[in-house]
Amino acid sequence: MTEPRPIYESKIENNEPDIEVDVENGRTLLFYSGSYCNPCKQITPYFKELKSIYPQVKFYKLDVNKNRDSSDMFDITVLPTFVLIKDGIIIKKITGARKELLKSSISELCKL
Repeated sequence: MTEPRPIYESKIENNEPDIEVDVENGRTLLFYSGSYCNPCKQITPYFKELKSIYPQVKFYKLDVNKNRDSSDMFDITVLPTFVLIKDGIIIKKITGARKELLKSSISELCKL
């Protein structure tokens, strides 16, 4: 696991009004994607499946082009990138469409 670090103030553009509250409270998974990203398109159905398996985690899919501030804050340089957060602290960042690593990391997040 990477070293946990706090999330700094940044506006996250999303149609979900509670996203910033969810990031600061509880378990959250941010999926940074782009409309031009084929691996992002391929893993999206699996992301949706995981969302139903882990209801204790808030799942958000974010377009990097609409979320430049938060993309910069999380140093998103590869798509897809998944950021796992617990109570405002970054627990882990996963780059690439790696299903097994994503699932095991979410399981670890749920134990925290």
